[in-house]
Amino acid sequence: MNKLTIDDIKAKKTSDTIFVLGSGYSVNKVKEEEWDIIKKHNSIAFNWFCKHPFEPTYFLIREQANLPSRVARGETVKDLIKLTNKYKDTVGIISDVRKHTRTSYRYAHDSRMQLPCLVVKDDNSKRFKKIKNMRCDPTKTGLIHGTCTIYNVMHLALFLDYKKIVFVGIDLYDSRYFWLKKNKTRHTVKKKKKKCKDRHEIASRTIKFIRKFGRETGLELYVTNPKSLLKRAVPYKSIGDFA
Repeated sequence: MNKLTIDDIKAKKTSDTIFVLGSGYSVNKVKEEEWDIIKKHNSIAFNWFCKHPFEPTYFLIREQANLPSRVARGETVKDLIKLTNKYKDTVGIISDVRKHTRTSYRYAHDSRMQLPCLVVKDDNSKRFKKIKNMRCDPTKTGLIHGTCTIYNVMHLALFLDYKKIVFVGIDLYDSRYFWLKKNKTRHTVKKKKKKCKDRHEIASRTIKFIRKFGRETGLELYVTNPKSLLKRAVPYKSIGDFA
């Protein structure tokens, strides 16, 4: 694996707009011409978005299969490496969580990984009350992780000085995922005795955080799924509006 520096990550920025790519079922409704529009800007994906053929600008590796409890069919270390090795222009960001979870998988030490990555050694799990503190250099403070991975993503977006942040596939109204059948959900949801139709467990916390983030930063935030619960925090705009 080619290890990158923070300057390498900054050099990938070619737009003032970044699309945050989630894994909600609505991703299946994004049209080919809309992916072309997203491609004209920058994007950051996380969790298992790597199962989608679209190639983002940045890909965050943190929770994927890093513990035995997170491993399932199609969601293994081998799967993640195989999928990310297909990327041609994407750069990875590995948030090493071993500071507080000593048994987590060390992706940065796996020789099979071909995706060039910035390795952020310290995962900062403290909850920051002031969003302005998220402008800090993640290589010095660690990536901020509040209650979910969206904190890490927003930390990166703020640090890289994006002006517009656009959410795609952040649905929250159910627990479906784009790569599964319509009436199925992930093993992590089932373990909590939830079903695909149940609201995402972090919906309320995500809405609250994004509302606070937008209010304190003054950045332009938008959601592209008109049914998303995130509309309670940010306005809707279609992907076509960013053409």
